[in-house]
Amino acid sequence: MSECKTAGRDCAAHDCGLVGCRAPDETFDPVLGPHTVVLNIDETPRAAEAKDTNPKDMIAGDKVPLGLCPDTLIVAVAAAFIEGGAKYGLANYKVSGARASVYHDALKRHIASWHGGEDIDPDSGLPHLWKAAACIAILIDCGEIGNLKDDRPPRTPVSEMLSRLSPSVKAIIEKHKDRRPRHYTIADSPEARP
Repeated sequence: MSECKTAGRDCAAHDCGLVGCRAPDETFDPVLGPHTVVLNIDETPRAAEAKDTNPKDMIAGDKVPLGLCPDTLIVAVAAAFIEGGAKYGLANYKVSGARASVYHDALKRHIASWHGGEDIDPDSGLPHLWKAAACIAILIDCGEIGNLKDDRPPRTPVSEMLSRLSPSVKAIIEKHKDRRPRHYTIADSPEARP
């Protein structure tokens, strides 16, 4: 991805989509970026198009809107499940159950490989993110079915730790708010350079 010519300074064309682009007069969060979206389900086009005369519209308003889940995620998980089915049998985990630690470890391996710059799993030829999504799907499914073998370690207060650190993170960001360092990405890897 190209870098915005303003390199982190205010950019009049904040919707250019380039790295380092920031809208003037807009709060910039170094983690979330300049845009924060709050979904108000009552303002979606589907809600605006609901007809009082159609009983299905009124009933469907309280249902989980499955259309919010990207079809690409469904395709990715299904492709990863093909490999699992070929190796172990389709839906084997629904009968045999799954051990949480096995899928947690696989998930972390796929995410670490992806985050480290390897997009494709050399064993399967499928993207690491697809395999990671399949791990999460199995953990969720087994949890809902009731056959997840929960061998997680004793509870660690990660949420509390993150909450406790939030003021420190905010203070660090505030302390350095006038600085505009260049943030490096995978595009800066030696093999990605021309």
